[in-house]
Amino acid sequence: MQVEFDIKYLRSKKKVAKKLNLKKIVCRRDKNKLSIRVLGSDGYRILLTTKNNIVIFQDIMNHDKYDRLTKDC
Repeated sequence: MQVEFDIKYLRSKKKVAKKLNLKKIVCRRDKNKLSIRVLGSDGYRILLTTKNNIVIFQDIMNHDKYDRLTKDC
C-alpha cells in the first residue's frame, strides 16, 4: 500500500502536530487495529484499521477514551 502526502497536508500537519506516531494495537477482535498518536497541546489518538489493503479511519479521541476502548480490545 502506497501513501502520498500533498504539500498542503504537510504544511497543515506542522501546524497541528509536532509528530505523528503509528502504533500497532494488540487486539483480539481486530488484528489490524492501529493508532496514530497526535502530539501537540491536547494529545489525541486516531484509531484506524486495515482491511483488504484499505485503511479505515475509525475515530479521533483523547487519551482517556482511547485507554478505555483499547483496554479490553
